[in-house]
Amino acid sequence: MDEQGMRARIQQLIEHQHMNRQSFAEHIGVSPASLSQILNDKQKPTLAIVIASMLAGVAGAFYAVYTSYIDPSCFTNAVSNNMLVMVIFGGLGNMFGSFLGATVLTILPEALRAQEILDTLDARKDVDGMTTASLGALVTGAAGFAPCTAEACMELLRAHGIDPAGRRVTIVGRSLVIGRPAALLLTRADATVTLCHRKTPDLAARCRDADILLAAAGTPGLITTDFVRPGQIVLDAGATALPDGTLRGDVAPDAAAITVCTPVPGGIGSVTTALLLRHTVQAAENLRHF
Repeated sequence: MDEQGMRARIQQLIEHQHMNRQSFAEHIGVSPASLSQILNDKQKPTLAIVIASMLAGVAGAFYAVYTSYIDPSCFTNAVSNNMLVMVIFGGLGNMFGSFLGATVLTILPEALRAQEILDTLDARKDVDGMTTASLGALVTGAAGFAPCTAEACMELLRAHGIDPAGRRVTIVGRSLVIGRPAALLLTRADATVTLCHRKTPDLAARCRDADILLAAAGTPGLITTDFVRPGQIVLDAGATALPDGTLRGDVAPDAAAITVCTPVPGGIGSVTTALLLRHTVQAAENLRHF
């Protein structure tokens, strides 16, 4: 007797005994789940195919709305491979894993397009200097807005009569928000700039040798007493929120105590906010006269 015949015979016995599946399973000494698996063995793949077809149809409808046009040529080998990777990434034989894989591998490319989205902003309205056009203007010295935090460092030096020209400046951190823009601004002010990062060897020595140290790594307490010397000018541009709600800078308190260091909070962050307002007013005035 083949498998299909065996299933039919078991079903006949259940009906002949006037029992439901659970009672019959207990009667023959097997678990209800095992009996259901035997009787429904061919139904599970069918149900999976039905669900998959339904989801594929819904996905196709959304894709058609997204692209405004659809034909078979849209579904290349790359698309098929991407779907396969989603399933493997989430875990084979796991429906939740497939959804997880699809979600991650769909959202991740969109997240990586953040700069592309930023670049849709008119550079004349880019008051925090985040677009490619604004950063390019910073490199060439053309008119435009610099990132506010980087400019705040320059404003603080200017307000205290500190001329960076001819001085050695070490910057810890190379982000597009602070580190690299600050390096460009300081270079334009004729400072000799060293831009450091996590791969920089003997970071402490490079920091100690600087006339001006700008800490912008975003790592609380990174700059300890080994990184500074007494009386050194230190700009702490790091501001990390701790679990207790307080802000902690990149410069450790004991290091800040022996240097001329900007406070956190109440230092560069406050100047950054003021500059953001200044840039907003300037942008409004420029657009009004455009």
